Amino acid sequence: MACGAFTGAKVTRLHASDLRFRLEETLAILNSALGSQSQLDTGVTLHEVTEGWPMGVQLAVSNLYRNGDLQGLISSVTGDVRRYFVDSVIASQPVDIVHLLVRIADLELIHPDLCVTLLGREDIKPALKELQNNTPLFTHSEGSEWMRLHALARDILSERLAMLPRSERVLLSKRASSWYASQGLYEDAAQQSFLAGDVEDAIALISNNTYEMTIHGKSNAVLSWYNRLPNKQLEEHAAFWGPVGWALAMSDRNAQAEQFVSKILDQEGITETERFEAHLIQLTAAAFADQIDRVESTLDEWPTPPDTARPGNLPIYFISRAFVELYKGNPDKARQELALIADLSELDVYSPVSFGLRDYALGTSYLWEGRNAIAAQTLQPALIKAEMKLGRHNPVTCMLATSLATALWGSGQNDEPCALLAGRLPVLVKYGLPDSILQAFTTLASIADESGRQDKALDLLEELNTLGETRSNPRMQIAALVELTRLHARRDRKETAFNSTQRLKAEITKSMVQIPAAHKKWADLMMLVADSYAATLQEKNHITQEGVTVTEKQESFATELKRGIELIESRLLRSEILRKSGNDESRAIWSETLSLAQAMGIHRMEQIGLKHKTQNTTQPSNQHPVAPQTTAASSSKVSPLLTSKELEVLNFLSKSMSNKEIARAMDIGEETIKWHMKNLVSKLNAAGRKHAIVRAKQLGIIQDG
Repeated sequence: MACGAFTGAKVTRLHASDLRFRLEETLAILNSALGSQSQLDTGVTLHEVTEGWPMGVQLAVSNLYRNGDLQGLISSVTGDVRRYFVDSVIASQPVDIVHLLVRIADLELIHPDLCVTLLGREDIKPALKELQNNTPLFTHSEGSEWMRLHALARDILSERLAMLPRSERVLLSKRASSWYASQGLYEDAAQQSFLAGDVEDAIALISNNTYEMTIHGKSNAVLSWYNRLPNKQLEEHAAFWGPVGWALAMSDRNAQAEQFVSKILDQEGITETERFEAHLIQLTAAAFADQIDRVESTLDEWPTPPDTARPGNLPIYFISRAFVELYKGNPDKARQELALIADLSELDVYSPVSFGLRDYALGTSYLWEGRNAIAAQTLQPALIKAEMKLGRHNPVTCMLATSLATALWGSGQNDEPCALLAGRLPVLVKYGLPDSILQAFTTLASIADESGRQDKALDLLEELNTLGETRSNPRMQIAALVELTRLHARRDRKETAFNSTQRLKAEITKSMVQIPAAHKKWADLMMLVADSYAATLQEKNHITQEGVTVTEKQESFATELKRGIELIESRLLRSEILRKSGNDESRAIWSETLSLAQAMGIHRMEQIGLKHKTQNTTQPSNQHPVAPQTTAASSSKVSPLLTSKELEVLNFLSKSMSNKEIARAMDIGEETIKWHMKNLVSKLNAAGRKHAIVRAKQLGIIQDG
């Protein structure tokens, strides 16, 4: 009878992962608790500390309601969760279970068979299963027997493990190492050998795996081994040189990669394959140091890759050539270089790192031109794949997220860029390419400025300037100073904007010898941007033809370099100068330029011509009418779910308009509408367009009729 009750019933199967919060859910809960005080970086850290465990998040919210201390939240939550594990979880377990938990505390990957090997007891498998199902101690993938200890529980248990006799700990580590090695898990086996004090065995094991670690994005782990091993062992194991060189090259320690490049090149009987890879490491280090001239000179030695090259190295070669073309102002040629990667056998050359960098380079080429919409279309699926393969905090994932955030912010979206950048800036500063660092700081500063936090915006830009000074990177300093000029000029702070311009001129003059030739034209363009803004701040009776000429030069340089944003900017600034001088041409230039900006997907330039807008409430004749606004009630319900653009698309969709009609009404490309439509269907959990409208009405997002 009980069985009959379920006949025909709809049953949802819940997996263990369903019982943990996703990042966006943790952020939503924290936002609900804090309102406007919510900080995304804090939310991301909280999610990582609790690993999405609902009780941990609940403890955090309770702590906030109790103390209201946002700054001390993470340390308080860590203490609360630790106490919970000690008092409520570990203390409630039988002695033999605690005995087991303590002895597996040093294991990264845990398997029931490994536990049997360590303790020699078959009967512990059911106990592990029960712990998995009934406590928050373990995380595991559905359908897999592999698991991990919760990080905070592991810390507690490791403290107890350290109190065991050393002889017992050594024996456990040796058994674990042998078992891991038998499974082909050489990285874990090496770690256990190292803990057992057998350094030679650890090196022998990790040497089998360093190349695999590199191509799968584990450069941090390679660097960790480099930092802990004595120099003598490193000298004797050539298998380490390449992976360590790669890891150092793709970090803020890129200068140290040269010593390993030299070791490889100085070997007797070096092969063409080894020499090619050594030069790739060398040019990668140069790219991370923003020395594009060194990248180009190294590539000149290899007009084509050698036939004997490792297949996995070929994508890096073409990505490097693409960036050289991009900085010369040839984004189309850059994309042609990247397209050559598609001609390679993916089975032979695929690596989540190199293919992620390819997607990053492709997105950056569109951002260079100011084509935000197509950049976002390229980067969105690439980021999803990178997060699945590499994790949220892998440097390549962070670079993709930063470019996507920049594209979405430039397209007029507000919420998603903030979430994309949350918690990622420290990774980028340490392991990001210079362009990604520039994108992160300038986008975060723009977000802060528009949110009314000019203090934060100024701090971010000064931090970028200081970082450039510390690293002898003029491009970082120039980017920071030109953004400072923009920020002050848009608020009519004539004196402060002028001071920023003077700082910029001094920096460019001082660094001209140091700036690579490929970046000099860009540096000149940035100086023209600052001068153009300065010209708009002149009083009406001081406006001269010289100001117009400066904006025309900016337009010329931007056109030559194919820099879309600076091109639009130059025309809007010229329009403002003409307006102040009483020239009737100004409004026509302003209207046409904004129309062009919208066509390109650039949606945050209106503030440059704000005075035109406030003086004339009539919409420019070549502009399409703005979409109807949603009601306040429906907006409040949906704001966490849909972006403003998606709301706009949804309103048009409810009027039975086709994609082409919606694109025409919104003055954006049809491909962009398709992308928004796909997001709508996904977010509303709908089966298609019509179902999306039904779901939106059910949720109160749009009204019937």
